[in-house]
Amino acid sequence: MTSLYFFISFISHFYTASLSPTGIQENDNMQLRLHPNPATSIVTLQSSFFNQQSSVAKMYDLDGKKLLEKQIPKGTESVEIDISHLSSGVYFIQLQIENKKTTKKLIIK
Repeated sequence: MTSLYFFISFISHFYTASLSPTGIQENDNMQLRLHPNPATSIVTLQSSFFNQQSSVAKMYDLDGKKLLEKQIPKGTESVEIDISHLSSGVYFIQLQIENKKTTKKLIIK
């Protein structure tokens, strides 16, 4: 039941840091930008935090299946992800830096 709750909270952006079993806090102040959104073949991720610390970007489908995990080295200005092989629909990009993470919705046309 716990994993279902966390999946639902992930999808709905209902974040409660005190309930996280991993100690990872949701943080929408990480200034993650996805463009273009909606996208068709390439999506670019940008965050001012890329220059400060290394991070990890993950992509999920609506079922919560992880489709991609990409390490982003410190000092990176932006990251391009090829999405041309994915079907049209709604996906989620999650950015994790140390013990903080944020999630943004990506629409693929």
